[in-house]
Formats: sequence, C-alpha cells, structure tokens
Amino acid sequence: MDEMCERYGFSKRPVVSMIYQHDGCSAVVPDHRMAGYLLAHHLLSLGHRHILHFADSGVSPFHPFALRLSGYRQAYQEMGLDSDTGLHYMHRGSQKDNLQACAENVLRMLDAYPD
Repeated sequence: MDEMCERYGFSKRPVVSMIYQHDGCSAVVPDHRMAGYLLAHHLLSLGHRHILHFADSGVSPFHPFALRLSGYRQAYQEMGLDSDTGLHYMHRGSQKDNLQACAENVLRMLDAYPD
C-alpha cells in the first residue's frame, strides 16, 4: 500500500481504505473478527457443531477471511467446544478452479456432518 501511495501521489491527498487498515492511511472497515464470532456463536447456540468456512488460501492474518476465522475460533472456545474438529475449510483457490468439483466437495462435507 505504501508503494502504491507513493507511486500515484496519494501521500499528498487524503486516502481512505475500505477493506484493510494500513499505516498512514485512514480506514473505515467492518469488524470482521466480531462478525465471525457473532455468526459462529449464533449457529453454535442453535446446536450446530460444524461450520464450513470458505476462504482463499494463503491470506495475511489481517485479511477479512483470517479475521472471521479468528472470531469463529473464539466462539467455539467460549462454548467449550473444539474448533479443530468442528470447523471445516473449503479453499476457493483461483477463479479458474472447477466449480463442479467445488460443489461436489461441499455436498460431501454436508453429508458427512449433518449437524
């Protein structure tokens, strides 16, 4: 981000990020960690024990996917549940991936964990 700001002269203009927080740049971003926590807490309180999380692989710890995942884990921990056995991941990868194969994987996960 710093390189981009320098390159395009943004450092001389006000810049607001709407996805990530960056040093030297104002940001208006949702609390992705809290969103993940509230979502997982709600589902777990309804009795669901397995959550399927779609995410791109290799994202930074400050990426919304990673922040939501952190919130999911907190909800599992607070309810005395093991997120390692209840939280499942589907990595989307690139847009060139076979969508049919992804859909089949999701259906297998849903069949394996009906709760």
